[in-house]
Amino acid sequence: MDTTRQRLNGPPRFARRHGVPVTVDVDTIYHAFDRVLKHVDYLVASSEFPIQWTNERDPFRALQLIQEEYGMRVAAMTLGAHGALARCSGRFFYSPAFCCELRGYYRGRRHPPRRVLLSV
Repeated sequence: MDTTRQRLNGPPRFARRHGVPVTVDVDTIYHAFDRVLKHVDYLVASSEFPIQWTNERDPFRALQLIQEEYGMRVAAMTLGAHGALARCSGRFFYSPAFCCELRGYYRGRRHPPRRVLLSV
């Protein structure tokens, strides 16, 4: 087995074998990534990934194809300012994004509040 295949396949396979749910957040198609997807329980992808992976322009159908082909519990895509779309147990769920302010510290210095979009 080559080194790339071991790096891609080893950790998710090990986790799955030991009952640990495997979650992947992906936005880019990588060589041999199908070997990882077959071990994924929860996929969170960019809006482009499912469409590019399946060559299916309909995002609902693209998520369905991925979920059914790889047997994932949840296949989801982020939609930027429009929220997120997920498929679980044969049903689609949509969550709109919402704006909130974050306040906190960055390397010990106070920084101004930032506006971010969240989707739950």
